[in-house]
Amino acid sequence: MLFNLIARGSGSCLIRRSPAVWTSQLCALSSAKYAHGDFSVFYASVSEQSPDVWSAVSKIIRERAGAKPEILDFTSGPGIPAQTMAKNFPQAKIVSAVVSNSNTDIDTVTNLQEVVENPNFECIQVKPENCAMFPKESFDFVNVCLEHTITDESEKIISEARRILRPNGYFVLTYWSTLSTYDCAKRIMTEVAKDSELQVLNPPMLSTGQVEKKLGSAGFMVEDVAKVNYNFEFIDEDQAFHTSLLPIIDQFDALFRQGKTESEVMKSAKRTFFEFTKEHCLEKKGVYSFSPNIANIVVSQKA
Repeated sequence: MLFNLIARGSGSCLIRRSPAVWTSQLCALSSAKYAHGDFSVFYASVSEQSPDVWSAVSKIIRERAGAKPEILDFTSGPGIPAQTMAKNFPQAKIVSAVVSNSNTDIDTVTNLQEVVENPNFECIQVKPENCAMFPKESFDFVNVCLEHTITDESEKIISEARRILRPNGYFVLTYWSTLSTYDCAKRIMTEVAKDSELQVLNPPMLSTGQVEKKLGSAGFMVEDVAKVNYNFEFIDEDQAFHTSLLPIIDQFDALFRQGKTESEVMKSAKRTFFEFTKEHCLEKKGVYSFSPNIANIVVSQKA
């Protein structure tokens, strides 16, 4: 019910999509500890707002790639990182993995395969029981984006990337240390739940340096960390508000079950949202820009 309410005002960029999950041993961990709300739609919004990040990832790969690199992108989700690489590397073999049991993910695979004009590009759905299909040392580059819902599992993701990479291969890992719309969601949830018995679960964002230490411990040599600081832009405040609600939808439903009305919850959420916008939002010519958003692109080489 609440998702329908949100979707009506969310704008054309927020389309229900399949969640991004991980390959090999990580497939069994797709039900993450903090996986509340419609993170598939939230992740799609983050991806679509981040073209500068994906361009920076492509630049990093180009500076280190041979003539025909083989690249595995196993953060496909809505597919924007993989599409960007397929466009920028027409000679590369690029595999975009969508790991899920859901039949709806077939649509994601089909759509990506149709929109990407690169004969060397392949998008596949990998069912969890077949996740070992990527053999050891089979790719030159592995690209992954650490969505905040699975920060608890980052060590396993790093270990899996190392298994798949060839000797001296590169692991390009992107994570957000600051994400304005998610910070807004956390503040809204804390406020609307303050008079309830609900235990608010807010996924932690990874801190700068945390990932780099884990990479070193796993046998990677960290070569560079590129930071991309940019704005999230929305067509109006309503679209920004609905985007900020996406990660906490399920917790709203829990409040309703405890007796809170939709009217009082949404009124409190809206009030908190506008307080947040005074600090983090700039309106210019009808475009609402939220900041800061800081993506950290960590480049490491398999030792």
